[in-house]
Amino acid sequence: MRFEGKLKSWHDDRGFGFIEPTLGGQEIFVHIKSFPPGTKRPSVGQVITFEVALNSQGKKQAINSQYPVKQRKARAP
Repeated sequence: MRFEGKLKSWHDDRGFGFIEPTLGGQEIFVHIKSFPPGTKRPSVGQVITFEVALNSQGKKQAINSQYPVKQRKARAP
């Protein structure tokens, strides 16, 4: 299941941050490796979609993270 949230904090020197889910709940850890290769680094406040998995310590983390595709508005005829 995919979720959406905003990047609340990002530590560029360490390659990780935390996402604040749109639907509420606890912040989710996100690592730069959860984004597809070649993806630009995220910035605070940016919207991210992601899936959730448990890490080796049993804590939630974002996986398969990506930036949502912006929908173009259809022009009126």
